[in-house]
Amino acid sequence: MLRPTENEIDTYRRQIILDCESKIDGLLTFGKDLFAALFPKAKIVVTSQNSTIQWPTQKALDHRSEDIKQLVRLVFEEVTKVCKNEDHNLPQLTTAIPRKMGTLIIDSCLKIETFGRDLTDLDYYFLGDLGRELGFSPKEINGLIEQRLYKVRKKLFQELKPLLSDTQREISAWLLVRAIRADNRVHPAEIKYFEIVAELLDNNQIRLEQLEFKAAELEQQLPMILIDNIAEFLFKYLVEIVMCDKKYDPVESEFIKEIAKAFEFNQAQQDKILQPIAAALMVKTDLFQ
Repeated sequence: MLRPTENEIDTYRRQIILDCESKIDGLLTFGKDLFAALFPKAKIVVTSQNSTIQWPTQKALDHRSEDIKQLVRLVFEEVTKVCKNEDHNLPQLTTAIPRKMGTLIIDSCLKIETFGRDLTDLDYYFLGDLGRELGFSPKEINGLIEQRLYKVRKKLFQELKPLLSDTQREISAWLLVRAIRADNRVHPAEIKYFEIVAELLDNNQIRLEQLEFKAAELEQQLPMILIDNIAEFLFKYLVEIVMCDKKYDPVESEFIKEIAKAFEFNQAQQDKILQPIAAALMVKTDLFQ
């Protein structure tokens, strides 16, 4: 599995930004047209410290719309800097952003941040600041992050599937079930990953029912020999799924060691993958718990 090139990443980011700006422009235009239809003779009063001015409705709405568009452009400039590990400074949002637009902006930033790279502690700090500016609670931001990460992981397993034999798919599905249940319970954040288990087994009910009964047989076939970068991808995402409930207890730690053994990773290989995930998770938990 190959990571996208820098040109592909830049092209993707530009497309996400254009799509978001286009949708926001459409929402602003619709809002202005709706207001004009409902209040055709309305005047908007603009009050400052020393004066009160009446503006024609269209002029006032156009002015606010341009403010919003400019803020959106600045947000995308800053998230691009975050992705490139450059110094960034999220602008203060001086104009209120409607809720639907705020969700669109955050989701677009997440798409940019998760394409061809993993989320880091800097990404989580940026998303925390952006969420506060847009009026979202930490819980709401965490929900948007988890939904985006789930889509990324699901796409990964869809790309992995044709590269694996039937037996390797069954082993991967079983490891995924074990990752979900690593702490002997299923956290609400982990439930959605059963969909990936089903897809690995072609949504075949018989194979799904047999999976538990074949557990011992499947584990005997470990370690599972995979091309190095595929093994690394699979290990990383299994670890992230184990940790998505914001906990990392001794039982889960033991399971991760078992996964590493299954892929024949030495300690250095494990640390290379685990340390960035653990560091980012600590920040994420602190910001969004």
